[in-house]
Amino acid sequence: MELPVATAIGSMPGHDAETAAMEVLALLPELPAWPQLPNRSPREGMIAQAVAMLPGVAYEGNRFTLKEPGRFIASAQAPDLHGAMAEDEAAGLHAFLRMAPERRPLAVKGHIIGPITAAISMEMYELPLIGALAFHLGAKAAWQEQQLRKVSPHTVFLLDEPALGTRVFTRLVLQDAVSKERAAEMIGITLAGVRGLKGVHVCSWPDIPYLATLPVDILSFDSYLFSLSLARYGAREIREHIQRGGIIAWGAVPTDGDIIATASAEALFGKREPLARSLELDMGEIARHSLFTPSCGLAGLRQGLATRALVLAADLATLVKHRYAGKSKAPVSLPSTPTA
Repeated sequence: MELPVATAIGSMPGHDAETAAMEVLALLPELPAWPQLPNRSPREGMIAQAVAMLPGVAYEGNRFTLKEPGRFIASAQAPDLHGAMAEDEAAGLHAFLRMAPERRPLAVKGHIIGPITAAISMEMYELPLIGALAFHLGAKAAWQEQQLRKVSPHTVFLLDEPALGTRVFTRLVLQDAVSKERAAEMIGITLAGVRGLKGVHVCSWPDIPYLATLPVDILSFDSYLFSLSLARYGAREIREHIQRGGIIAWGAVPTDGDIIATASAEALFGKREPLARSLELDMGEIARHSLFTPSCGLAGLRQGLATRALVLAADLATLVKHRYAGKSKAPVSLPSTPTA
């Protein structure tokens, strides 16, 4: 499969897992992402899906907290650590795994909350705890990708890390609770068992100079809201990432329903074009290192608008492919994931 193509960040509205899986498979046939359904059940929220069943973790006062730190750390070191996700935790994933083989997509995308965002949400500010959390999340990421490889040998896996762009993360760094280098190490631990392309998604302000230092293939960020500022702050790092063979997942479709309702692929491309031009690269080369996505998850939208957001992402990928991708001298394809 040659780039550019469209995919989704993860979350979708609605409660019916089969309907959601069918929609992403139909609208994103080249690189569908399994649908996370937080409106279906509290257990399917981004944080709950990742930490609810971990040893030593409890749900109190509408949030997850760590009650038994020693047990939590010890369990992360267990040789039989595994990260299976049950159907009542991830109905969209299981429906997707049942339905996707018949559609035979060229590649598939998985996702889970990243260790920094999960740690901040649980007020885990000690490095041993964050490290244990990274191992637990890594087991879930590896298990999830193993299931997705049954659908396609080509996999993409992103960590949802909105906290990396927040003042909370900056404050933690300044207070020496965790260094940026250690945070990158935790992300590397979480993704260590993923064999396909791996990346991070940041829907808040993306600190591109920092994100470009992470051990990932794909940088995913909101290029709709931050397009002009990124052209001044981050263009060099985006260019160097592409030149190293990396991929940019442009979050070019906003999650604002009023904008989605009237937007067109041409208009969305026009908003992104100044940022692309600022990279000082051949537009065909940029195109062949690109994915196109909504800027964030779509669970907060009405179903019709979420559907339209995916259609716009697909239309944008098609527009760029036809206009520029053929000019690239070196086509970029998703690599096959080893089967053993």
